[in-house]
Amino acid sequence: MGNTAAKVLCDNNLARDFGAKARYGVGTFYEAVVAAEPPSLGRWKTLFGNASGHDPRRRLAGIEKLAQSYGTRADGVEPDTMLFALHTYYSLLVKLLAGQVVAHCHRLPTPIEKLGRADTSQRRQRAAEEIAAGNARRELHVENLFRDDPFCCTRVRGPRRSNG
Repeated sequence: MGNTAAKVLCDNNLARDFGAKARYGVGTFYEAVVAAEPPSLGRWKTLFGNASGHDPRRRLAGIEKLAQSYGTRADGVEPDTMLFALHTYYSLLVKLLAGQVVAHCHRLPTPIEKLGRADTSQRRQRAAEEIAAGNARRELHVENLFRDDPFCCTRVRGPRRSNG
């Protein structure tokens, strides 16, 4: 993201920083979710299925092309996991933007600045969890801004279990 404090929040900057670069973020999220299968994925599948009427056992038309456009192997792509990764990426983007605006309005460190200042892996993990959970503004006593968020998946419980 670079030095976001020096950038103007406008459509050109957002497109430059998150448009074409999204392919790397979405692909990375996809690979991480496939490897770890966080509990939030199951909740998301249920919500997505209920909202869209999609049957997860049915192949989505065009999912391979979508996966390729985000730099992920199309062969054997898991449709629901791919869509979850896509939604997760853009959900995180919205949370970062909200945190930037709140920080600017209240003259507080931005979520990215807080993450950059974390000097241990535990503090970096905590800062990342706060961003993903929407809790980055504890200083204002605003917590759980994105309550019951199916995209909050920073805590991963270990490797995915194999079925064989």
